[in-house]
Amino acid sequence: DQGREYLSKEQSKWYKSKGIQVETTVAYSPQQNGVAERFNRTITEKVRTMLIDSNAPKNMWSEAALAAVYLLNRCPTRSLDNLKTPAEMWLEIPPKLDKIRVFGCKAYVWIPHQCRKKLDVRSKKTIMVGYAPNGYRLWDIKNRKIIIARDVIFEESCFPYSFIQKELKIEVPVIQKRHEQEGESENDAVSIDGSNTEHNNLSDDDTNSMPVDNDIYVLTDDDDQ
Repeated sequence: DQGREYLSKEQSKWYKSKGIQVETTVAYSPQQNGVAERFNRTITEKVRTMLIDSNAPKNMWSEAALAAVYLLNRCPTRSLDNLKTPAEMWLEIPPKLDKIRVFGCKAYVWIPHQCRKKLDVRSKKTIMVGYAPNGYRLWDIKNRKIIIARDVIFEESCFPYSFIQKELKIEVPVIQKRHEQEGESENDAVSIDGSNTEHNNLSDDDTNSMPVDNDIYVLTDDDDQ
């Protein structure tokens, strides 16, 4: 599409030295580059699904994109003979799928003894966000940075971002809805999610008698494995 990121002077010299003739598509004509555009859509759809399923924030899209490409390279494709995977064609060996884990799940990283004292905890909680050539890409919740580790234990049924959202206790705002149909009260209020506030106006006795889910807990930095 005549993007300048592919037509710099340095790249043009490299193309010329390798005997490559660059042919750009017509501007604003993505249909002339259909294969690449469709693959971009496939990656975007996978990123969206991974973020929604794990309740991860949208600013983790780049990590989700890297993880999505890693998985796509290990999926069979009809473009290759015998439905081989791109990773197998590149590495010349079948890829090992036992490394694949659920995106956004809780992960316990072993802390080497060089980095801790004798009575300190031996692991810390992180979030699995991707793959590295020799390990995993993990989000360090306490230090707020990406780390790469090899010795990791995963809890693939637990998603820390879900508990973080519950800890924030974000209240749903209530708006007034005007009813123009006959027989409806103008004072009825509905919340953003469409539920009537009449069911939400519970007394203290009602709230005290409601069942409490003791299995829900919040991920904190002070918890020990």
